[in-house]
Amino acid sequence: MMAGTTEAFTQALYVDASLVLEGGYERREPTRGATRVDGLRLLYAGAVNGLVGDPETGKTLIATAIAAEGLARGESVLWIDVDHNGPAATLARLRRFGVPKATLTDPALFRLAVPDEQSAVLHVVAEAELWQPALAVVV
Repeated sequence: MMAGTTEAFTQALYVDASLVLEGGYERREPTRGATRVDGLRLLYAGAVNGLVGDPETGKTLIATAIAAEGLARGESVLWIDVDHNGPAATLARLRRFGVPKATLTDPALFRLAVPDEQSAVLHVVAEAELWQPALAVVV
């Protein structure tokens, strides 16, 4: 197709650039997770937010800080450890971020799963759909 031609296309699949440029497109702001020094947050509520990077670059540490901040605000957190970092390491990390033992032992606020099989992961996810934690972390 040559540039500038208008061959048939499915318009509903594409963003209407004129609508966005004229301000008619709602921009989402991050409202969840750790708060930056300028007051903005890092995560989008109701969305999948990912931390991507090479091993040992701090992804789990960042997730821990975000979870600890949410727990401090009284929000619920589900932590699914499919990487098998281990419950002791996960809980110790959260404690170092100041999360009280009482919070970590309250299943209404915090749940930690270290599933060994796919069926266990699916079961935890099914329960999370009922519980609806404010934040779910999968590492």
